[in-house]
Amino acid sequence: MNVSLKENWMWLLYSLLFGSLIIYRADSIFNPHGLQFTYYTTLISMCASHIILPMSYIFALAALTLNTFIVIFIIFYAFRWNVFSKNFTLLILSVKIPTDLFGHSFEWVTIKALYHHSPSLAWNQGLTLFFWILPSYIALIDYLIRTMKSQKTISIARP
Repeated sequence: MNVSLKENWMWLLYSLLFGSLIIYRADSIFNPHGLQFTYYTTLISMCASHIILPMSYIFALAALTLNTFIVIFIIFYAFRWNVFSKNFTLLILSVKIPTDLFGHSFEWVTIKALYHHSPSLAWNQGLTLFFWILPSYIALIDYLIRTMKSQKTISIARP
């Protein structure tokens, strides 16, 4: 299948920008001088429930891992490479929703703190986070619909 860059440059640019955001987040989580490393270390050391099972940290790592995979997925989506099945895409989508809801603990706490200082700045940060994540959902859902359509076409063609 011939896919031109003229049609898909936006998805390739998004995968590059989203990938750089994921690299920055990984650096912030694993770098001892990073803000998120300090946040999660403090949270784990100061909260009794996080000492036993640090769920916010586990969800942050799951979101980081899954979003790293999503960058690769978006590149496949941009080039129209139908590598993943409908069930696998549905599984990724169903796992991505809770990891995005619960895996951005640092960002949500930052937005809450900003809200007390400047509500407009908090809204700005919240919308920025939302609009950084939204295209990955659009790509996943469109890929899922496209995969379902192609499977229907194949099943109708066969007697």
